[in-house]
Amino acid sequence: MSIVAERTALAAAREVVAALGEVEAAYAIGSVATGGFEPGASDLDVVVVLAGEPTREELVALAERARSVDVAPARGLELVAYAGGRVVLNVNTGPGMDERVRFEGEDPAFWFVLDRASAEQHAVALAGPEWGDVFAPVSHADVLGALAASLRWHEGNEPASRNTLLNAARTWRYLETGEWSSKPEAALWLLARVRRRIEEAR
Repeated sequence: MSIVAERTALAAAREVVAALGEVEAAYAIGSVATGGFEPGASDLDVVVVLAGEPTREELVALAERARSVDVAPARGLELVAYAGGRVVLNVNTGPGMDERVRFEGEDPAFWFVLDRASAEQHAVALAGPEWGDVFAPVSHADVLGALAASLRWHEGNEPASRNTLLNAARTWRYLETGEWSSKPEAALWLLARVRRRIEEAR
């Protein structure tokens, strides 16, 4: 990812947070944080922590404010809001995204487990304290369970797609190294590993 793309994506993430109003904490995660952001192809992933217990009406209003922000150069925005330690809102919006607003319990939990696990290593604080001061570490057992669930989801919904294969590469890299990476970095890691095995077999 170029420095210009990274700075532009982080600026867009900060604009999203500013549009939301007061939050206890906010973070850029995903490809922006791991260094794999691709303009026009990558999502802008933002996590915010809300105070108290927001009502459904307040969450709907929050979603509308998020949807009003132009997040170029990203293909769209995925905003996840936590309150009381729980996911209470997941907004997908933008020209390259399937528009949706989902509330607590409406999305499979494994997505958020994997997001939190990766964010422990890479989250960029946009407002409030650092990630580890807000979120408890995800246990290794929970990570493994979420990875298995993710693979099942991809096999059932996107078999043999580019995204499925990149996620599998990233999973493999994590299992061998304990490090979370961007999808492009995981693909390069896998290619290097295959090339090394070829050389060893000669």
